[in-house]
Amino acid sequence: MDIPEKEPLTAEHRAYLRKLRRHAFRNGVELVCLSIHQNFVQQDPAERQKNVEHTHKCLEIAYELGAPCVRLNSGRWNT
Repeated sequence: MDIPEKEPLTAEHRAYLRKLRRHAFRNGVELVCLSIHQNFVQQDPAERQKNVEHTHKCLEIAYELGAPCVRLNSGRWNT
């Protein structure tokens, strides 16, 4: 996707996501899942919070795309 990873979703980003959704629909592609990657096992609470906020953003992305589920791949203790 052509949206910045670290920025909040703007109206422009949402319009872009809806455009992707329409493109998929018109071409017979069903968007069934959005796969995301977060790391919730960091010791620093501020870093964990950033991942929580990013997860919220990804849920909004899935909504705009019409994807009914999100697959979350989470990190481990630097192994």
